Amino acid sequence: MASKRPPIEVAEISQNLRDSRGQGMNAFFSQPAPTTPETEVKKAPDPRNHGTVVPGDRGTTVPVVKREIARRHPFDVYADQLHALKKLSMEEKLAGQLGSESAMVREAIDAYIEKRRKK
Repeated sequence: MASKRPPIEVAEISQNLRDSRGQGMNAFFSQPAPTTPETEVKKAPDPRNHGTVVPGDRGTTVPVVKREIARRHPFDVYADQLHALKKLSMEEKLAGQLGSESAMVREAIDAYIEKRRKK
C-alpha cells in the first residue's frame, strides 16, 4: 500500500529552522505578539512570601513595614522548646487563629533583639 503523503522537504525545513533563529516564526511557530508597556500587566508580589499578611481574618495584627523572610537558617532549639511551640501552634489553630510556629519564633526574636538593644 503506497503512502499518499507528499515527500518531506528536509532542506526546506532545515532552512526554515535556521532562518527563525529561535524567535518562533515561519511554518512551525507563530510570531509572538509584540509586547508594549501598555499591554504588560505587572503582578503584585505575593504577600504570603513576606510574612506580613495573614490569610483571611484571623485577628492577627499585621506589621506596617514589610520584611523579607530569610529562609532556612540552621538554628538549634531544645526538644522541649520545639514541643511547646508545636503545642501552642495547635492550640491557636484549634481556636481559629493562624497558629504559625514561624510567626511565633519571629515575634520572640524581635522581643529578644528589642530587649538587648535597651541594655
